[in-house]
Amino acid sequence: MAIKFIAFDFDGVIPLEEAPLFLCEKLGKKRESDALSNEYYSGLSSAKKEWEKEAVPRIVWEKTMDIYRPHSVRKLKAIINGLGIAKGAKEAFSYFNENGIRIGIFSATIGPLIRWFASRHKLLIDDYFTSECEISNGRLGRLGKVLSPREKERMLNAWLLKNKAKKTQCLVVGDSFSEVPMFELVGKQNSVAFNYRQDLTNYCNHLLFKQNDPNRDLRKIIEIVEKMK
Repeated sequence: MAIKFIAFDFDGVIPLEEAPLFLCEKLGKKRESDALSNEYYSGLSSAKKEWEKEAVPRIVWEKTMDIYRPHSVRKLKAIINGLGIAKGAKEAFSYFNENGIRIGIFSATIGPLIRWFASRHKLLIDDYFTSECEISNGRLGRLGKVLSPREKERMLNAWLLKNKAKKTQCLVVGDSFSEVPMFELVGKQNSVAFNYRQDLTNYCNHLLFKQNDPNRDLRKIIEIVEKMK
């Protein structure tokens, strides 16, 4: 069945580097960012119990926000504006926009970072499902809802129901175990592992580029969409 919806993870897929880690490093916190990245992805290991995996994103994001809060939103936004975009991303998004394919971002990353990036690179994104935080007096404030892997799945299911879409009409694109519940919702045939850091063979029929492959190109997803028409 033709693809009408694409659910993208953000970090590891669309920007050249992961936005939260890029921001931490530019703030002089590379050691801390490396530790947080390891805590996040090891915490989402398939060997972990479900309740353990659900708790990981909030724990890590609370620590990450402590790094961001001393700095002005203006400074943080300027740093994110320097984050590059993955090869082929603009062309792929233009293709999806022009062909009436609705794009949703499903990410544990806080919304402001993703929206700043999308605005900087002029990406037309239909819907955002992200973690949330307050912005007050020119600073990032209290952390609100944080998207766990299972919450991503619930949001995706609600998105499809709202748009009266079938699961077979949706493609899910991600890079890690964080997307496994979404992969399972739409099935292996509609799941794409892109720039993947973990073995997603059991969840995705489409395996595009291992992590940090210099040849990775988001336009390859267009080929998948074309074949599924």
